[in-house]
Amino acid sequence: MNLSFYYLVTNKKLQGVIYNEGIAVLIAVSKRCGAKATLQLLDLADVEAGVDINQDADIHAIGFSSLQFPLARRLIKKVHGGKKTGSKIVVGGIHATVDPESVLALPEVDVVVAGEGEKAIEWLLAQPGISPEDCTVPNMFFRKASPKPLQKSKYVDLNELPFPDRSLFPQEELRQRPEFIFSRGCPFSCSYCANEFLN
Repeated sequence: MNLSFYYLVTNKKLQGVIYNEGIAVLIAVSKRCGAKATLQLLDLADVEAGVDINQDADIHAIGFSSLQFPLARRLIKKVHGGKKTGSKIVVGGIHATVDPESVLALPEVDVVVAGEGEKAIEWLLAQPGISPEDCTVPNMFFRKASPKPLQKSKYVDLNELPFPDRSLFPQEELRQRPEFIFSRGCPFSCSYCANEFLN
């Protein structure tokens, strides 16, 4: 199976190092499952110029924050128009976590993952032809399935995850300013942050 990851950022020129630990882990998990992965880091200029849709991808995984939701809708439409028949559009990220209904309302989206995505990617890769009704991952929502209440994913044991795969990120930028993440989440519960929802 082939996965194509699309990660939206505000502005690549202003942002500097573009690295996302969650996507790096999802890339590693997909490779551990035997899949081939590609990654596109995109901003508004990229989406307006045109996005190269991976025709070999069986799964198009798109991640974004709430700030990028309008841009994400445009990207999702472009991916849907250029993908091969039968491939799935899977959306995750913080916006999909705090408001999965708004993402699932987009007619082009097949699956929404709210919260941790490792088990969802593993399930999608292991069960390509299985009905969504048989899904055992509680935080996955399917377009063509009976509605279910919002469920948080169980926290993944970080010791069970493969080391993040940084190979698809811009290597020169990572060398200039390397980033390391030593834990997931945040110990604080600021009222203005999505972390309040997650805790």
